[in-house]
Amino acid sequence: MFEALPFPLVELTPWGLLGLVVFYLMTGRLIPRATHIETVAQRDHWQGVATAALDVNTKHSNIMATQAEALRLQVEGSEMTAKIMQAIQDAAQKTAEEAR
Repeated sequence: MFEALPFPLVELTPWGLLGLVVFYLMTGRLIPRATHIETVAQRDHWQGVATAALDVNTKHSNIMATQAEALRLQVEGSEMTAKIMQAIQDAAQKTAEEAR
């Protein structure tokens, strides 16, 4: 069972094991269970916040796309109205010139 370890664990003294645990604690490779649970809870909280923010951003993007399409259609309608008004004005001027 201990043969797969890179160092002979069975040959370590209790002081050696304690030193190994202290080394792992100091380097952050071994953390207390309470710290792990707290970290996981914080991760889950912020992941939920990020998901909610992403949903809001998606809704806002959809609203903006709808508004952009409505604006494009409004511009097309305004251009058409301007062309019609210009045609009416040209026709009125032409009629006035022919009447002279």
